[in-house]
Parts: sequence; C-alpha cells; structure tokens
Amino acid sequence: MVSRDIADRPRLTQEYLKSILSYDPETGVFRWRVDRYKSRIRAGDRAGCVDAFGYRLIRFDYKNHKEHRLAWLYMTGEQPPAFMDHKNHNRADNAWANLRIANGTQNRANTRKPKNNTSGIKGVRRVKNRWSALIVCNRQHIHLGTFATKEEAAQAYAEAARKLFGEFAHS
Repeated sequence: MVSRDIADRPRLTQEYLKSILSYDPETGVFRWRVDRYKSRIRAGDRAGCVDAFGYRLIRFDYKNHKEHRLAWLYMTGEQPPAFMDHKNHNRADNAWANLRIANGTQNRANTRKPKNNTSGIKGVRRVKNRWSALIVCNRQHIHLGTFATKEEAAQAYAEAARKLFGEFAHS
C-alpha cells in the first residue's frame, strides 16, 4: 500500500468537496457521492459520525472535518470563519439556516448553562441568603447585582444578555 504524500493531497476547495460529498442545506445532511474504503461505504450513504462533543465529523484525506465548517465551504466557496454558531444549540444540526458567523464573545454567549450550575439558571448563583447575577462579556465579569429571589436575578441576567448579545443571547 502506498501512502499519499501531503503535497499530493488535493487542497480542500468547494469544487473538490462537491466532487466527493453532496450536502442538503434543508436537513444539513452530507452524503457520499462516491464509494469509499473498498466499497464499505457506498455512494449515497450518510457521511460522518458524532464526536464526544456532539459535533458531526467527516473523515477524508486522512483528516477529520467538522460538518458545519464543510457546510460553509460547500455553500459559499469560502474558507469558514474562525467562529461559527449553531442557533439552536444542537452541534449536530448542520442545516444551513441553523448556522451563522459569530465572534468569540457571541459564540460563548449562545451557550447553555454549565453542567455544574446549581441554581438551574445561567448566570445566577446563590450567595448566602440572596441571589447574585453575573454575566461575562469580552472576558470581563460584570456583576449585575444581588437579589432577594432567583427569578429577579434571572430577569437581570436575561435583560443584560439581550442588551449585550442581541440575537446571540441565551439564558
């Protein structure tokens, strides 16, 4: 078996990508256009799998490629931006309408509450007998105040998120 030299590999372009994969922008599903791996994978089979972080990956040319980044190249012909966001928070949903460009702050703003969150509400925590609201913007922690109820703190966080992040706000 002869291994391919890196220099011999085709550069990942829209044309090359479209020659090996098809993409349905409505569903976000990629399918192989050609048989792969000694015909174990047939043309028309769904390409890729889900990784441990919930992203769909497709392996070809000795490299794993994230589907959402391939979708961008497939649809625009341009190399994908550094940050892309899944509007509905589902990393495996690569429908074109679900993808958007984001900067780092916007991408972090559109995340769910951390798994170690004990209040059940993003940006809200219990401090002694009160509730504290905190938001992070451009890596700066902004204290929004302390409140008598969890609901008041949640409302303060939601308002600040809408003001700071607009359509990327997720509380």
